[in-house]
Order: sequence, then C-alpha cells, then structure tokens
Amino acid sequence: MNDSETVLHFIDVLLKESNFTRAASELYISQPYLTQLIKRIEKSSELR
Repeated sequence: MNDSETVLHFIDVLLKESNFTRAASELYISQPYLTQLIKRIEKSSELR
C-alpha cells in the first residue's frame, strides 16, 4: 500500500483504538493485514 493518506488514516484509527483488532474492525480490514502493514512501515522507517 503506497497511498500515504490511507496509511495515515489507518495509523490514526489504530492510535485512537489502541488495539489492532478493534482498529481493523473499524477499518473493515483484517487484523493480520493491519499488523503486517504496520510492520512494513516500521521496517521501512528504520532504513531511513
């Protein structure tokens, strides 16, 4: 996923919910997908 606006929205919801399962449910995506997305963001930010 490269749409930075969507990613920021996902992060915003995750921070508001403080729970991957509830955030994923609110975003209508799977919890594993959200977890992997956050892991990819963390990994890419370490490279910079």
